Amino acid sequence: MFLAVALLSILASVLWTAWMRYFEPYRRQERILAELETKVDFDFISIIKQNRETEVPLPVWLSPLRNLGPEKRRRLPAIIVTSKRDGRPENVCLDESDMERIARLPFLVDLELRDVSFEKPELLGRLLEKRQFSRLILNRVLLNNKEAACLPEMPQLTWLEFQAPAGMEHDEVLRILKKCPNLEHLTIQFAKPLDVEVLPVIAEMQKLKILELFWFEPKEASEWAVLAKMPCLLEIQLFGSRFGDRELDWIKGFLQLERLDLSDTKITDKGCALIGTLTTLTDLQMARTAVTDEGIRKLSGLNRLRTVNLEETTVTGTTMDFLEALPLLKYLWAEGTGIHPDRAEEFERKRR
Repeated sequence: MFLAVALLSILASVLWTAWMRYFEPYRRQERILAELETKVDFDFISIIKQNRETEVPLPVWLSPLRNLGPEKRRRLPAIIVTSKRDGRPENVCLDESDMERIARLPFLVDLELRDVSFEKPELLGRLLEKRQFSRLILNRVLLNNKEAACLPEMPQLTWLEFQAPAGMEHDEVLRILKKCPNLEHLTIQFAKPLDVEVLPVIAEMQKLKILELFWFEPKEASEWAVLAKMPCLLEIQLFGSRFGDRELDWIKGFLQLERLDLSDTKITDKGCALIGTLTTLTDLQMARTAVTDEGIRKLSGLNRLRTVNLEETTVTGTTMDFLEALPLLKYLWAEGTGIHPDRAEEFERKRR
């Protein structure tokens, strides 16, 4: 009798442990998401590059139960919290209970907030203290000075994206950046010209590999000089930024640069001569610039190029003759140019 009770007790303990470890957290997660859905819309994204969508390991003896849980025991790689009305974004104010629910999601790895604000200035800071996210995306999230001051130091953060709304002071942008010294990926979209120097702060990020600055207008043009301190960058995107041929001098020593996006900038044929020295480039974006056939001919040293974007430039079929000589080129965007669409499509079809 005693032995039977002991065995039942052990079995109950094992089953309880298995339930609490492998099944109950998913049920809890679903409950929390259902509560959040009453106030905001949410969606999930799979972060393919970082391979975050992985299965939770189960012991061999529990393998028959693998398919019983939500999403076949898959982790929640990221949550996007946004608010919409009739399909249009609408700013929603998250209160303390909302932020607490997000903090209690057991398998949340990364966080993206869109078109939201906070009932109290310290709420976002509290969430970031409780959960050590490695990736944080803030799209059209208006942070005031108090909210930026309440953010904790975030040395674990490796990926930061935020779209600074027109009402956001640039001192707050600096405050956020200084709290993320170990970033490897930084994306900022600006709504107005800067009145503070941001690039010197970015240059202190020794681990930074990907820098994306959209519609960036520095306080002084000379501020671009600090780019020379970041020769280990792998990707630079300056879409719509105040950047021209003269500023290219600061990246001529980059020996590892793989992707360069200069779309909607002031680059001309003169700058192409310097771009042609960046022999490690595999992706070059120069849509809606003043580049012509003459400038493209200066890129003959870029034998690793796989992708080129020349949309809405004045290049002609002469450029196509040059591009066909690049051995690894596979993807070409040439809409709105003098290159015949049929020729561009035929080129891509052959290369793929």
